[in-house]
Amino acid sequence: MHRAQPAAARLWLAVVTVALLLAAPAAAREFKVRYLSADFVYLDAGTVDGLAPGDTLLVSRRGERVATLAVAHAAEHSASCRVLAASTAVQPGDAVRPLRDGPVPVAAVNAPSPRAPAPTVEPTPIPEPSGPPWARTSGYVALQWYRFADRGASGLDYDQPTLRLNFRARKLWGKDLTFQMRGRARHDGRSRRYNETIPADEWSNRVYALSLAYDNPDAVVSWQAGRIVSNALAATGPVDGALLEARLSPTLRAGAFGGFLPDWSSTAPRGSLRKYGLFLNAAGGEYGAPRWSAALAGTAEYHGSTVSRQYLFLRNDWQSGRRWSLFQSWEIDLNNGWRRTPGTAAVELSNVYLSAGYRPGGRTALSVSYDNRRSYRTWDNRALPDSLFDAAFRTGLRANLHARLGAGWTGSAGGGWRHRQGEADDTWSWHGSLTRDDFMVGRVRLTAQVAGFSGPWADGFNPSLQLQKAFLAGHLIGLSGGAYLYTSTAGGDRRQNRWARIDGTRYLTTRFFLSGQYERDWGDDVEGDRFLAEAGLNF
Repeated sequence: MHRAQPAAARLWLAVVTVALLLAAPAAAREFKVRYLSADFVYLDAGTVDGLAPGDTLLVSRRGERVATLAVAHAAEHSASCRVLAASTAVQPGDAVRPLRDGPVPVAAVNAPSPRAPAPTVEPTPIPEPSGPPWARTSGYVALQWYRFADRGASGLDYDQPTLRLNFRARKLWGKDLTFQMRGRARHDGRSRRYNETIPADEWSNRVYALSLAYDNPDAVVSWQAGRIVSNALAATGPVDGALLEARLSPTLRAGAFGGFLPDWSSTAPRGSLRKYGLFLNAAGGEYGAPRWSAALAGTAEYHGSTVSRQYLFLRNDWQSGRRWSLFQSWEIDLNNGWRRTPGTAAVELSNVYLSAGYRPGGRTALSVSYDNRRSYRTWDNRALPDSLFDAAFRTGLRANLHARLGAGWTGSAGGGWRHRQGEADDTWSWHGSLTRDDFMVGRVRLTAQVAGFSGPWADGFNPSLQLQKAFLAGHLIGLSGGAYLYTSTAGGDRRQNRWARIDGTRYLTTRFFLSGQYERDWGDDVEGDRFLAEAGLNF
């Protein structure tokens, strides 16, 4: 096995030490739930109250914990949030307190993959935020260990320890300064070499964000420097550089950014690929009333003096209040230099996404989405032969229905269609679920789900059943099981795989938690045991 990289190990040790030293109690603020839609919970607080996208919030009612939310979008005096976990339905008027941003445990591990990253974890309620007197801090640090013990013929055991860090400090020294740091250190250990490109042992460390920003929403000029991941950049992606934004009016902002494009696969810095751009962001209205937002960005990427990609991004979002919602985003490629080949237009629409939502009443919500996208040439893939480059359009359509059925039951159903240019057969998919809160006893949730698909290579479906118990202190325990059954359309080979899982989270103190999971897999494609353990500290 390879030894840990000394520089990386020292860096992460220093990062964790600093983060732990910054943790200290701070007073909690309280907001209210204004109203709910099918997908979001809307609050009566926003950026002026210290909320920011990614923050985690606790919902309570009459002193009892109800749910955990994550802030998806924040305006000056309002915010929309997604529900991460809930012991019962959120209601208008419920009290909301800030917690911290980032995921918290209760793991969900599904299909096996020798190179797959550690399973995504589900958040659970946690206590108040913390912070030293000179800053408002939020975030977490967690040490996770995942293991797959292969009982099959391949005998490919897999171990993956991971250190995860997400730290944010706002109002540094009483100023409108925000420091953000998010990343991970991970080691993949396999019982043997998987193939020519996947070794037995490898490190995969990532730095997703590392920046300092001046972000007063009422200031004429704001800025951000470092590894930038900003809503102002729309869909242009991360940049190692700087961003400058001017507030032209209460509803209109304009700005520019420039720097270097990190390596997309490893997030490592690279000075060979430069990225520049201009953007406009506009927004108006309030939550609960008609509101809109729009973004326009022009981006150019260069390798030295050679163009890598030039494109425009356009996004529009409109909501009538509580009933209708519309969303649109486009990417328009401008083909110059080596990208302008015979048969290629100077201007091409490369990515389109459209969606609409309708909520006829307080118990039902409908949504429809459409996307049409294809791969595009950049410096990274310019040497790939035309015979191997996939320029085919992929078109998809999806519809979903969510309904509150009464007596504690909720249900959802949906389906989708996807077509790939050049293929004779399309792919169809569908899903349905039923959830019962307070099943038999309080704070117990029963969920039954089934999903299926039919495509050019296989047909199959995936049923599952989950039972979860939530406790007032934030602890969780769950039991679940399911199956994955499919048939190859080529040879008619039928395959079956099944799994059973138990997981839980326990808070030892108000900020320190332990989480664990055991899963047994058996069937035609996989035979083995999965273990996941995590210890974490919330700031």
